Amino acid sequence: MQLQQPLPNLPQEIIDKIIHEIESPRSLLRFALTCKTFCTLIIPYQIQFRILRINVYERVHQRLWDILSTRPTLLSRYRKVEIVSKYDENSELEACLPSCLLATPRSESFRTYLAPTQSEAEFFAAFPSIRNMRNLTSFTVRFFNIPFIAILQVLSHSAPNLTHLELGTTFFPHKYNNHADKLGHVPPLEKPLYNLKSLKLLDFSLQGASAKEFLDELNFLTPNISTFEVHSYGRSLPLDIFRWTNWPFLTSVFVSFYYKCDIKLYENWLPGKGLIADSGTDTSTTSTIISFFKRHSKITTLVIQSNIVFLSEALTPDALPNLNKFATNLPLHTILTISLASQLIHVCSLFTEASRKHLAEMKHLRQCVAHVRTELSEFLADLSPHIQRLIIHDPIIEYHSLLIIIRALDNLTHLGGIKFIDKCLDPSLLTSELTEHRTLTYLGGMLEDGLCANSRVSYERGKYTPANPIEVFFADGGHLDNTITWVSVAELRSGQDYRPRKTLLA
Repeated sequence: MQLQQPLPNLPQEIIDKIIHEIESPRSLLRFALTCKTFCTLIIPYQIQFRILRINVYERVHQRLWDILSTRPTLLSRYRKVEIVSKYDENSELEACLPSCLLATPRSESFRTYLAPTQSEAEFFAAFPSIRNMRNLTSFTVRFFNIPFIAILQVLSHSAPNLTHLELGTTFFPHKYNNHADKLGHVPPLEKPLYNLKSLKLLDFSLQGASAKEFLDELNFLTPNISTFEVHSYGRSLPLDIFRWTNWPFLTSVFVSFYYKCDIKLYENWLPGKGLIADSGTDTSTTSTIISFFKRHSKITTLVIQSNIVFLSEALTPDALPNLNKFATNLPLHTILTISLASQLIHVCSLFTEASRKHLAEMKHLRQCVAHVRTELSEFLADLSPHIQRLIIHDPIIEYHSLLIIIRALDNLTHLGGIKFIDKCLDPSLLTSELTEHRTLTYLGGMLEDGLCANSRVSYERGKYTPANPIEVFFADGGHLDNTITWVSVAELRSGQDYRPRKTLLA
C-alpha cells in the first residue's frame, strides 16, 4: 500500500492552489506556522496580499501602484478592498498595504496626510490596481464624489466573484458618473454581478431628480442580492431605495435610522418609547416600507434599529409572511403585531408591559435577547418554555435571579447576562441545582452596549467601528453563538481554567 505523500512534498502547483484558496490572513498565518516551507511561501508575499485598505486622506507612495501594475500575480491574490475616508492623524484606522514592496519604513512612505480636496486623487491612483484584482470577493468604499455605477460596471467584468459590496456616502444621482473618464475604459452596462449577495449602504442618502435611473441601474447590476443593509442618518429615511429596488432573492434586511435633531430634544427620551420628536415621518413612509417588504416576501430576518419609532403602524404577516428572526432596540409592540411576533423563533428586543401579549404568543421561540422592562417573574411566565438560548441584557442577572430563571426554564442550554461570570469565576457559587440542570451547558457574561439600548442611542457620522452585538446577531442569522462570551458549566464546576467560547467577527 502506497504511503500518503507529506503535504510539503506535493507538486508546487498543488501547494500554490491550496494557498490561493485560503482567503483569511489569520488562516494563512496559522498555515504558515505549520512548517518552514509554507512559512517561506506565505510570508510576506501571500499574507500581505489578501486585504487592501486605503485611507484616502493618507498619501500612498506612487511607487507602490507602479510596482503593483507590473505584478498581476500579486494583484490576483487580493480578496478584500476597503477605501475609507478618515481625516484624523490619531485615528485607530490604519491603512492595510503591502509594505514588503517598499524598502522605506511605513512612517516615511505612507503617513502624509492630505487636505480633503486632494483625497480624490488617491482613489483614482489606486483604481488601476483594483480593477486588476480578478479574485476580489469584497469591495468597500466610503467616499464622496465617485463614479459609482461606472465602478460597478468595471468590477462586473474584472471581479466576477464579488460577493459583498459596501457603500458609505451621499450620492447625487445626476452626478453619479462624474470623473468616470479617470477610471480608464468603462465597459457597457451589460454584465451584472451575478455572485454579489450582500449589499450594505452606510451613511447613505440619495439626492437629485434622477434617483430612479440610478437605482434601476443598481438593480440591473445586483440581481441576486440576498442580504441588504441600509444605515441612514438625517431627517428622513432614503425612501427611494425602498421605492425602486427589487431583489427577488432577498432574505435578510437591516434598517438603521438615526434621526438627526437638536441635542435638547433628547431630554424627551422616554425609556421604552423612544425619542419623542417631529421626525417628518408620515404614513407614506410606512406604506413605502411595507410595499418594499411585500415585494420581497422571502425575507426571514429583519433588524430595525433607530432612536425613534418611525413606522406609523406595526408590521403584519401580510407584509412579512416568512419572517422568523427579528431584532430591534425599540419596544417589540411598536414594530410588530402580535400575529407577526408569533412567527418568530429568534428575537432580540426591548420588552415592556405592552409587549407581554406578544411574548406570550411566541410559542416557537428558541433564542432570545431581552431587555426586560417588566418584572422578571412576569417575563419568565410569558416566555416560551421551549426557549434554548437566553441572554438578558437588563436587569443584570445576579446569583439569586439565576436560580429563578433555571427553575422556570427546563430546556435552557445557554444563559447569558450573568454578572459574576465577568467578575469572579467562583465555582462555589455553582450549586448542585445549577450544575445538575438537565440541559444547561453554557453560561455567559453581560452583553456589551448596543444590542438593546436602554437609553439614548448615539451615532457619530462616518465613524468606523467594529461590529456591535446587534450586527453580530444579524451577520450570524439571528444565532447567539458569537454575541457574548460563553463558558462551559462543566469547566466552571471543575474549577479548571476555562476557555471562553466566542469567535469575534473579523
